[in-house]
Amino acid sequence: MERLKGKKEKEVRKALGEYGISIENLLLYSRDNSIYVLTPEAAELLKQVQVKCLAGFYLAKAEKAGLRLSFDACQLFAKQIKKYIELDEKQLGAWFRGEDISDEKARGLFGFFVLKHSEDFVGCGLVKDEKIKNYVPKDRRIK
Repeated sequence: MERLKGKKEKEVRKALGEYGISIENLLLYSRDNSIYVLTPEAAELLKQVQVKCLAGFYLAKAEKAGLRLSFDACQLFAKQIKKYIELDEKQLGAWFRGEDISDEKARGLFGFFVLKHSEDFVGCGLVKDEKIKNYVPKDRRIK
């Protein structure tokens, strides 16, 4: 894993800010376009024991269309998230079955948005051409 610094770190923090998320006191790391966060104390401990391992909280994936938050990050930062699209009951069922969703509210929008139903954040999807691309992992889908 490589610690993000300089321009790369600013880009990730800016993308998180677009969602409304601020993680001022955490360090950002990257591996294969996956973004992880660690506390300074955890990073120091790993440095001291000289362990080369994948560590930290999986936050997001850096993709061409932007930063796609992990399902767990959507839950952890739920109180901060401002960039979301509200789903109705029918859309929610389709989402958890792994289907892409058509939604007129997505007209004119592009990029990753967190999806919300009632008070629950249910993941992050790519909005493009009035469709929301599904990223629910197969092991989390309902049949």
